[in-house]
Amino acid sequence: MSMKYFCLFLATILLLSCKNGAPKNSKPSSMSREASNKGWDSYYDGNFQEALKYFNQALNLDSTNANGYWGIGAITGEKDDFDKSIPLLLEAIKYDSLNGRIHADLAFTITGKATVNNDQILYNKADSLFVKASRISPDTGYIYFQWAELKYFQENYFEAWKLVDIAALKGYTNQNSKFITDLESKMHNPNQINEHK
Repeated sequence: MSMKYFCLFLATILLLSCKNGAPKNSKPSSMSREASNKGWDSYYDGNFQEALKYFNQALNLDSTNANGYWGIGAITGEKDDFDKSIPLLLEAIKYDSLNGRIHADLAFTITGKATVNNDQILYNKADSLFVKASRISPDTGYIYFQWAELKYFQENYFEAWKLVDIAALKGYTNQNSKFITDLESKMHNPNQINEHK
């Protein structure tokens, strides 16, 4: 009888040690990374359809690939499908919580939803997420530039300019000229020296 219990005990231990299934082969993870890298290349080329194909492929290969969720979340957010984008970005954060850019994209998406709904509570949520993003990745200028857009929508133009200037100091050069023009129309950059005095 004791041998029977020992075998049951051993079988239970083996089952518990494999509760997450067989160990993942590193090949699908590297293939998943490759697919998400192709997704980002397509995204930055402006080919969102192709990017979506690659991000979905990355997730099919490895459901824990944060870049797959992030990429799809970024694309759906740009299409103003905030209710689809936000859960995807939260899922990306679940798998890469120390990536400030994902937090910033989530904050920016929430900013979009707040703007459409004129929702101050969502603006405050987005602001706190930008604070968190800037603490995680303090040298990432992209975060400060997106944060400046939140301040613009809140009509806090002085803070928006401060954040634009911080973004530039952090090396962020891909600044949206339409946003800068819109901000300039509301308030001239207080940190820019007027050469025509």
